[in-house]
Amino acid sequence: KSTEPGQTNEGKSFKSSSRILSLLCLWESLRLGESRSIALRFKRTILSWGCCMKYRTLAGTDIRVSEIGFGLWTLVTGRWGRFTEFEAAALLHRALDQGVNFFVTTDVDAEGAGEELLAKAFRSQREEITIAVKVGYDFYHAHARLHSSGKPSVQFTPEYIRFAVDKALQRLKCERIDLLQLHDVTLEAIENQDLHETLLALKQAGKIRHHGIVLG
Repeated sequence: KSTEPGQTNEGKSFKSSSRILSLLCLWESLRLGESRSIALRFKRTILSWGCCMKYRTLAGTDIRVSEIGFGLWTLVTGRWGRFTEFEAAALLHRALDQGVNFFVTTDVDAEGAGEELLAKAFRSQREEITIAVKVGYDFYHAHARLHSSGKPSVQFTPEYIRFAVDKALQRLKCERIDLLQLHDVTLEAIENQDLHETLLALKQAGKIRHHGIVLG
């Protein structure tokens, strides 16, 4: 069989060797009795050979993610249709099968439903995925809502961020968030040294791996 355009015989040989090594590692895990998620890992290893997903490392971090991410708002807000929990979980697993490992939730969307869905869908695959959580809109406290629109106002005090992270972790049923993002963060918050110290403390405590901001 001829090589694909731009692909050398050496490249094909390396890819074949990598595939064989993946199978051997899975077989060894199974032989040693490490049956947890083995079948799913085997399935995804095979399926990944046929997909064209690309990955990159987020700048300034050790987080390697698929170039295509999955925003949970598409499943929980109703703006892209209504999904049963079974249908939503099936879509998430289909994405993972196709190489998507980056899942993004916004805690204000359906009041945390995205985190709860991830916890249920990937109960035994937490280490296979990267989770980003956006926080900042205070939907927890009635007094924080804007009276004109009824929408939550943003809160970036150190106390609120610690509170929002703990709540997100409870819904995710895990010990850490891979990427915490401050949602529609204000310039005043960015310049607040106390907030930066809070984020560093959360990282040192193992509750978040990295943090950043997101606008819009």
